[in-house]
Amino acid sequence: MSVYTDRPWLARYADGLPADIKTEYGTLLEMFAASVARAPDTEAIRYFDGVLTMADLDAASDALAVGLAEQGFQPGDRLAVYVQNNPAFVVGLLGAWKAVARPSRSTR
Repeated sequence: MSVYTDRPWLARYADGLPADIKTEYGTLLEMFAASVARAPDTEAIRYFDGVLTMADLDAASDALAVGLAEQGFQPGDRLAVYVQNNPAFVVGLLGAWKAVARPSRSTR
């Protein structure tokens, strides 16, 4: 037995709060894909005078994912995303995740 199997914190939950949370999506990539499908023209990132929509972000990260995969990037590899604090970081992060995602996630 451990504190994690005993779950003593549940005694502090308000009445009616569930002990477990059921998520709608299994991964952040699934959630992102659903967001893109639901509202592709929604503004995702505003940076100075520029805007990236959800569709723009999806397309840019797909392109990076393909490039990484073509270079042999695979699960367990390390990737440095060496950029300033700008939209390229988000593209890099999503692209890396997409490059190593399980086959159930198809890129467009």
